[in-house]
Amino acid sequence: MCSHTISDEEYIKNVRHAVFNLLRILKFFYSFKGMERLLGIRSQTLWKYITLRAILEKDTASKFLARIKERRLIEELMSRITGEGK
Repeated sequence: MCSHTISDEEYIKNVRHAVFNLLRILKFFYSFKGMERLLGIRSQTLWKYITLRAILEKDTASKFLARIKERRLIEELMSRITGEGK
């Protein structure tokens, strides 16, 4: 059995990259104001990260990821995409 662990540096890069991509996916489905309501994060802040005017820090990315997970936004999007849960 292979056990794969990543270094702290890789984790930081991966969580920042993952959250950036998740924000871009959410933006495909929601306006900045809609995302602000869903995540409780100011639309201006979301805009600067999605447009790469600023780069997410690890702590910020982790907080954003926690909000996305606790609000089950990925599951909601999957339901919308597949037509389930209507």
